[in-house]
Amino acid sequence: MSADFKPFSPEGRAQSGADQYMRGRLCAFAPVLTGSNDEMFGLGIATANEPGYMPVSPFWCSVSAATPGAYRAMCEHADALNRERGLSPELATLIVASSMFPNDYRERIARQVERDKAKAAS
Repeated sequence: MSADFKPFSPEGRAQSGADQYMRGRLCAFAPVLTGSNDEMFGLGIATANEPGYMPVSPFWCSVSAATPGAYRAMCEHADALNRERGLSPELATLIVASSMFPNDYRERIARQVERDKAKAAS
């Protein structure tokens, strides 16, 4: 990661309210453009079957969009945070997609949750 990459630390997640927001909800991190002029990449928190996302302040997590590989780095960071939360890549993708098309993904998310539970139990 580049020198200007600011990861979303456990302390940042607690202090920003992200942990509290996600408690009891099926949420996934996603890379987003952020900053007053979309000059940075940061994170958003998508909640399953709810439109839109909750932005994470660039104060807590960001990287300059001008930095080579910045988007890829933020994607990898979001993936790592989602894995920490126990989300499979498939489920995280469905959660993010459902924030854009809430009614289209309810059943697919429920099926993926069951598949992930079965996989973890085996």
